[in-house]
Amino acid sequence: MTSQHAREREHRPPKDRESISKLWRLPLRALAFNLHEASELAAVLEEATTGDIRIDVGNLHSRSINSRSHTPTPVGRSKSLAERIKLAQPLNIAEGAVEWSRLSAVVSTEALSESPHSMHSKRQIAMDVNSGGRVFFCLLRPELGVLAGSEGVLVVKFAPSRLLMQAEQFANELTRHLDICAPECRIVRQAGTTSSEWASIVAAVQRIGPPGEEFASELDALPCLLLMEFVRGRPLLRCIDAFSIGPVKLFEDLGRMFLLDMVLGNADRLPSIDLGWRGNPNNIMHGAQGSKMAGRAVAIDSCVQRRPPAARLSREDTAVDRLAQLLLNDPSFALQMLRGGLMAGSRSAVAALAQRPGTYVSAFQRGLRLCLDKVVGSKGLLEMIHQKMSEWVLEFIADVREHAPHLDLHTPLDAAGFARGVGGYPPASAAPGDGNAAGVGDGNRVDGASRLPT
Repeated sequence: MTSQHAREREHRPPKDRESISKLWRLPLRALAFNLHEASELAAVLEEATTGDIRIDVGNLHSRSINSRSHTPTPVGRSKSLAERIKLAQPLNIAEGAVEWSRLSAVVSTEALSESPHSMHSKRQIAMDVNSGGRVFFCLLRPELGVLAGSEGVLVVKFAPSRLLMQAEQFANELTRHLDICAPECRIVRQAGTTSSEWASIVAAVQRIGPPGEEFASELDALPCLLLMEFVRGRPLLRCIDAFSIGPVKLFEDLGRMFLLDMVLGNADRLPSIDLGWRGNPNNIMHGAQGSKMAGRAVAIDSCVQRRPPAARLSREDTAVDRLAQLLLNDPSFALQMLRGGLMAGSRSAVAALAQRPGTYVSAFQRGLRLCLDKVVGSKGLLEMIHQKMSEWVLEFIADVREHAPHLDLHTPLDAAGFARGVGGYPPASAAPGDGNAAGVGDGNRVDGASRLPT
């Protein structure tokens, strides 16, 4: 939507805005027979049209993951499962690579955290969930039997909606594209091309019996899941020996990661007083020796804020732009922020900075610059994706109006605040992507559709 149309819609008389909202008010049942699919489509339509479509949910409320009662796996099993997870080998999660028939056990993070006997092992496999939902560790038997080798392990995450899982997958893909270590992940759906794999998962969970009841209840509640590669390691900022060997690469990784978080608006990783971010040290792992990410900082549980309040977005963008300029150009400021903010929770990092401050600050700034260059190079692609997806949504709305005239959707698209160039309307004069490509905090952060350049 162009800024011109946005201003016109803001100055539209209240009576006109009210009539449009009433005219475009739709019942949830009109969107799809499946309530999960209808709810997702409703969220997309409301977001794409900035509130000009209202979806009446009525008395239909899909079950919320957060509202379901959690019955953790019995504590008596958690000790052995925690040790097995620690010793298991991370599995390849590519499509068709997981043999779900070998599933032998599943355990939730709640069950591991509640076990009084697995404190040490628990620290090796810590995982916080910032987007809501639940996380399970799945153990698979060795391919050729119990005596053939180690068990395999992978991670399954359930979120309140598929949109949240897609947002996390998108953030994770962007993370790896920027040369930041992150686990592989993909979405498995009950319908579509992954339906056979979904059936295999359901059958495997049923075979393991009562220990899989929690997992089975999640499968019943939401017809999709996020399958993730298991990361072997410990939280970086709580690892006392992480910065004793090869810290130069770690500081460069942290520079890349902090730049990415500024682009995404992700406040749930590195703490920053300047941005008002409390941070979450569990979302940066230190790759264990012998793993493919050994000695590297690994970003887990990445997220994209889909629709932050406009006022907060503007303030944060201004703060991000100022902070990025200072970190890139002022080594003394970067050192001060590393000591007193980003790395304040890690004694080993602060000790390393005291020994060779110039070397490690330079590595951190180099990571910032390298990631910024990659972000700028990706900006055009993200603009194209945003524009094309917006066109698809608007074309869908136009098709609905054409083929379902009984819905009484006769208001012109531009009068309802829609972008031109769809359904025969002439394109607007403002072209997308005319912002500052090199800016970090110029309102162009990848925050769902709202933070893509328009």
